[in-house]
Amino acid sequence: MQVIETQNEGLKRQYKVTLAAGDISNRLDSRLTELSRSLRLPGFRPGKVPTSLMRQRYGNAVYKEVLEDMARDSSDELLRERHLRPSRQPQVSASTIEKNGDFVYELAVEILPEIKVMDLSTLDLTREIAEISESDIDHAFEEFSTRFPKYDPAESDHVAAMGDRVIIDFTGKLNGTAFEGGTATDFSLDLGSGQFVPGFEEGLVGSKIGDQRTLEIKFPDDYKAAHLAGQTTEFDVTVKQINVKAKESPAEMVARVGFETVDSLRDFFKDQLTKEFEQQSRTKLKIKLLDQLNVQHDFPLPMSMVEDEFKTIWAQLFENEGNVPPPPLPPKQDDTSDDAAKAEDHPMMSLAQQREYRQIAERRVRVGLVLSEIARLNQITVSDGEMRHAMRDTAQNYRGQEKRILDFLQKNPAAQERLRGPILEEKIVNFIFQLTKVKETKVSRDELFAVEEEVSALTDKNEEAAKDKKASAKSAKKSAKPKGDAKGDDAVADE
Repeated sequence: MQVIETQNEGLKRQYKVTLAAGDISNRLDSRLTELSRSLRLPGFRPGKVPTSLMRQRYGNAVYKEVLEDMARDSSDELLRERHLRPSRQPQVSASTIEKNGDFVYELAVEILPEIKVMDLSTLDLTREIAEISESDIDHAFEEFSTRFPKYDPAESDHVAAMGDRVIIDFTGKLNGTAFEGGTATDFSLDLGSGQFVPGFEEGLVGSKIGDQRTLEIKFPDDYKAAHLAGQTTEFDVTVKQINVKAKESPAEMVARVGFETVDSLRDFFKDQLTKEFEQQSRTKLKIKLLDQLNVQHDFPLPMSMVEDEFKTIWAQLFENEGNVPPPPLPPKQDDTSDDAAKAEDHPMMSLAQQREYRQIAERRVRVGLVLSEIARLNQITVSDGEMRHAMRDTAQNYRGQEKRILDFLQKNPAAQERLRGPILEEKIVNFIFQLTKVKETKVSRDELFAVEEEVSALTDKNEEAAKDKKASAKSAKKSAKPKGDAKGDDAVADE
């Protein structure tokens, strides 16, 4: 194998690799000989088929297979000899066969940068902790009673109002024909919940038990089921029962939900709040840790990884906005190429927003590489037992389908990697916490659950900001949406 380096810029490497014709011929003969041992041809015993005949009949097909194998093996050898760690799968291209039979191909690879991990014991971390007050428990108690009220059957002459629960049968029709997902029997609907498309719940206000109503409902133009979007439909509805909220004492509510005393339910809420507070405290501490790792490390980033992360962010922002190709990544600030000069706002995201989310993508890649290097240097891995436990836990979330989900996970390496990543990250974070002294500071509940603007932007946790960005380009996104059926969703329930 002859190797000539043709590019060495930043993290990008490119090589011209030549595989000698003699080596290819030897590998081809070896593969044909191996194949002849199991091949049965009329007039020849297994393993006795002449090499010349094997070349004649199978040479072309095996030759292609041999070239692919040798290109892969030589690429791996090249990376090994030069101690290169690729950030993603190397790209093999521009392959040719010379007149003398040599095979020449181009190998392009973007490598991982050298990372000098900071002294983790010098990290300055402060954990925020908040005490659970009686008012917190009171609020949880009241919220629970509001979410799970008691309903009693209404009198026969009761007129349905917002807040009531109605039991209905309904059939939805489009152009006089019932459509899929628009029919239900004994459906329980809380009026005012916003569960159904606008106009449906309002149309049942004022009805009585036994009433039959025909509701004319226009679906929103951007409704997720394309065949109903913007369509005017009719729903034939029968009101079979009306239930009204009933007054009950705290003791009665406690008994209804299966607790012995009010104090026992309050203790339950306190335990839940304790877990919630602890989780929030750890989440904010982890965010601070990742922020410091980002700030304390400076190295060139593999731009292919940044681009992949940017696309992931894009998908998360617009996952419910149609299958639209993501905009191109914005150019670097010092980029003077023609593409940079022509850069302009995308219909779904301005350049300013692209740059903001590029910074988020760069931060994620940088922090991810630092965590990976810490894991590599300290031999932090996810054991087989931890993976089995994670797969079982995941399968148990799908009641009635546990075996099918478990089989899928066991046979799908990509799905296993999606489980392995978060487990490994938590192990690395725990390892770092053990190396540094974490101070504690008491804060109020509001302070604990407040997310600072800077942290919110970096971690993409600010849902309202994300909604604003989506709304700013809503009309453009609507026009870009492809048409297609939305399956698996109730066609009546609102988005």
